[in-house]
Amino acid sequence: MQARATYLLLEAKTSELITSFEVDGAATCPAVLSYDPDGPRPTQVRAAMDEAKIIRTLRPYVEGEARRGSTTPAESGSAKQ
Repeated sequence: MQARATYLLLEAKTSELITSFEVDGAATCPAVLSYDPDGPRPTQVRAAMDEAKIIRTLRPYVEGEARRGSTTPAESGSAKQ
């Protein structure tokens, strides 16, 4: 079983969508399964996500031009200090 999560990056003040991206989960068994005793299927399945991809995707928004008010991430190495 492989999970996929969709992440939404929102502007804090306005909740305006800045970007969205998907990350595939690890191709291993889920880390957590929750069951409803009255139901035949899991109520919650949590799989580990690729943390490195999440960090790589968000880094330009944290360290680049987007941090200074632009909704466009800086190109690698072009962020102003």
